[in-house]
Amino acid sequence: MGWVTGECLSTRTLLEPCAGEGAFVVEAGVRLIDSCREAGLRVDRHRLSSVIRAVEFHEPALKRARANVVAALLSRRVSPTLAAMLAEDWVVQADFLTMALDRGTFTDVAGNPPYLRWSKIPVGLKSLYESTLPEEFARGDLFVPFLDRMLGALSDGGRIGVVCSDRWRYMGFAEAFREKWIPLLDIRTDESVENESAFGARVGTQARILVAEKRARRKKAPKVSGKTLGELGYRFRSGPALGHSPAFQVSLDAALEKTRLLSYAVAKDVTEGVVANPSSAVISVHEEDGRLVTLKDYPKLERHLARHRAALKARYVVETAGRAWYTTIDRVRASDWSEPKLLIPEISRIPRIALDDMGTIPSHGVYAIFHPTRGRLDELYERLRDGGLLGLIEDIAPRVNGGYFRCYGKVLERIRL
Repeated sequence: MGWVTGECLSTRTLLEPCAGEGAFVVEAGVRLIDSCREAGLRVDRHRLSSVIRAVEFHEPALKRARANVVAALLSRRVSPTLAAMLAEDWVVQADFLTMALDRGTFTDVAGNPPYLRWSKIPVGLKSLYESTLPEEFARGDLFVPFLDRMLGALSDGGRIGVVCSDRWRYMGFAEAFREKWIPLLDIRTDESVENESAFGARVGTQARILVAEKRARRKKAPKVSGKTLGELGYRFRSGPALGHSPAFQVSLDAALEKTRLLSYAVAKDVTEGVVANPSSAVISVHEEDGRLVTLKDYPKLERHLARHRAALKARYVVETAGRAWYTTIDRVRASDWSEPKLLIPEISRIPRIALDDMGTIPSHGVYAIFHPTRGRLDELYERLRDGGLLGLIEDIAPRVNGGYFRCYGKVLERIRL
């Protein structure tokens, strides 16, 4: 599913609808902690409490899941107080099939939905489910309404990963499920798994690992003005080229002079919504008037860049163009990016767009759209969000290996409204 420590997991949200004793949530939580530390982010309750939501119906299992989460976090040197608070925040007691659940809000959904024939559900609970669940899913086997609710909670472009009975693929009671969801899924993995290796014991059904991505829903085509964004005067610009990212891209809390650090968004930081949590910072070695800074005025910065001096001096821009060894290829200045802007990754499987009015500097792999008169972009954002961008560029954007769209400036300026 890509829930790995190399990703910025603190900007994502994971739902686990049937936590049991915590096998999934423990692993998710450990990777979340490791991800934050790799990115140089502070591990605290404010940042992490809402990232994971694991649901468990049965109170004894709930208590064991929380205890297992605490033990795992302690092994990652999280304080006992914070570990206990995160365990309570992450693992909640509820019936997943009847609890209030916001639709389309989780970037990731993972778990092992329960297999239980409908006829085996206790009478009182079965009556409750039949009165609250869609009729077409209140029959056959309990895992089908679980899968339906899991997918409903998943955001467009998000991923679901389950260890699940294979009966949804062919049984008559899952026909409505297949008709509803298969057209909206790109299945990445669907393979059988040895039951004993998955569960530690034999179970009475063939289990499969299913990983799928939920496609962005297309908006209805908006009324067109006959003009492209370029004709309407919108401006397009890719983020500044640095020339050697390991030297200039640093953590948000890097021990450097703060006046030389600016918030920096790479492609994975761009999600549908306002860019609020860039995963790193970028070093600015230029004053606002364009002059290079004098390194001796910034001793911490000077020591940091000196560690990369050999690689920086070997660059074309230095050896051939004769520029200072510590310059970036493009100037990185706050004033160049202070206007409200829309951010779009140049390469993505499902094109996505975010509205930024916080002066974030985009990486060279992210394009920005600016308003013709330096105004706000809320109206254009509403036209392009939630799959609208995909519908407008699908016929004009080239695709690269793996079916990824390439959304560079010349493509964006051809978007016709």
